[in-house]
Amino acid sequence: MVSQGSPALARNASIVALNSKVDSESTLYDVGRYEVRSMIMSNPGAVAPVVYGGKVRAVMLYLDRIKMQAYIVSGLMAAIAT
Repeated sequence: MVSQGSPALARNASIVALNSKVDSESTLYDVGRYEVRSMIMSNPGAVAPVVYGGKVRAVMLYLDRIKMQAYIVSGLMAAIAT
């Protein structure tokens, strides 16, 4: 709901939808989140759009602390590398 006097009244609003007969929901989510969102945010005055729908990718890592210490690798370094 937008009330009178709201700054949103003076703004244009858009909905961008992605669809594909070939790509999976996960791929479409990634494209929307990392490519389309970045393109929109590169425009002056644009606000960060929220990506809805699709399948969010989740990665779970099991880390061996002893081996990581031997190679001087932190959990953050392992997460960034994936």
